Amino acid sequence: MNTRTVSDHVGPASKFVGISAAILLVYAPVYAGGRDAGDDSRHESSIRTLSTHADRVSGGDVLVEIDVPKQHKGKHGVKVTLNGRDITDVFRPGAAPGTLVGLVDGLVPGKNTLAVDGKETKRDSLEITNYSIKGPITSGPYQQPFICQTASFQLPAGLGTLGPPLDADCSVATRVDYVYMSTAGGAFRALPSTTVLPADVAMTTTRKGVTVPFVVRVETGTMNRGVYQNTMLHDPTAEPAPSPFTPPEGWNGGLIAIHGAGCLGGW
Repeated sequence: MNTRTVSDHVGPASKFVGISAAILLVYAPVYAGGRDAGDDSRHESSIRTLSTHADRVSGGDVLVEIDVPKQHKGKHGVKVTLNGRDITDVFRPGAAPGTLVGLVDGLVPGKNTLAVDGKETKRDSLEITNYSIKGPITSGPYQQPFICQTASFQLPAGLGTLGPPLDADCSVATRVDYVYMSTAGGAFRALPSTTVLPADVAMTTTRKGVTVPFVVRVETGTMNRGVYQNTMLHDPTAEPAPSPFTPPEGWNGGLIAIHGAGCLGGW
């Protein structure tokens, strides 16, 4: 059983640890491909998945980076399709010069073809294999019998449990909760509103020296018959929802992955 908890700060937040069984490294730059060293071709594009390997995507979406010719200063002249459907609009200039980045969703189960074409770009394509979020991908057939324990999984700050599973694979609806640290200290408290911060909200400073409200976004869901939690500093009263293109001010680009934090076996 594994736990992976996103942590972007220093201080007492280390007390806040989720218990989980599986987690996808969403939006973390895991390069499945990689450009050839010294490749300076002006008329070629290459495609790579960032959030996971192209042959083991799950849940129907994946973050993708595309190399484009140097003369393309955005996505001008480049067309991107998924299984023949134009998805060019989901891409925008990436952080690296000469790249486009996009969150590609709508993947069908099994094989998908992502293709790039343009007036001055040689057509290139990448096969993406998408699996169910329920799994399995590489772990082999499910063990039976298996007991779902979502009803006993405790959420932080007295927010209750995940409730009974939706199916025999222990699935639950993904949920997002917010907790905060009070200036009075003690354990995390449930954030009473996502529009106005409470008067007693504490502040915390990241490793990059950025001081932000000590408000933690907690995403809880299930993958491959296990519960996962992602946590990160995010102020919902002042910032847009986190995405690859709108990271919270309190995120320093780091990821802390914690495994085996007391998760009980379900078999």
